[in-house]
Amino acid sequence: MQNVRMQGRLEVVGDATANDSDKTYTVPAGEEWYVVSVFATLVASATVGNRRMIVQVLDADDNVLASVPAGAVQAASATVSYNFASGLADQTSSVAGVLGTSLPSLVLGAGMKLRVADATAVDAAADDLTVRALVKKVKS
Repeated sequence: MQNVRMQGRLEVVGDATANDSDKTYTVPAGEEWYVVSVFATLVASATVGNRRMIVQVLDADDNVLASVPAGAVQAASATVSYNFASGLADQTSSVAGVLGTSLPSLVLGAGMKLRVADATAVDAAADDLTVRALVKKVKS
């Protein structure tokens, strides 16, 4: 597997579309993705309720294969950035507006999906989530 990882190319997948707290990225046919890290920022609306950020791996039928929740919830009207990456300590509170969470090795085959979302969907249409995932793309 080490050789395969060396042959891939690092790319950023993500978007900054407003008014959405749930982003899903599908691995195209003929590719595999090795997820290196996920950086997400959630700007929560004033709607009362705690948000819980989560990174998930889904199969082509949207069955959850892996789920990694952040170590703390986010209150209404707050802005928090989330770092999900291998080797990070699992923080239970943000430091300077950033919360770190350890991410296991994730390998996604063609048709599988990487989902980054507020698992509670408190105000999905008004919260603003931006995502930047660093993935190594390999031709399968």
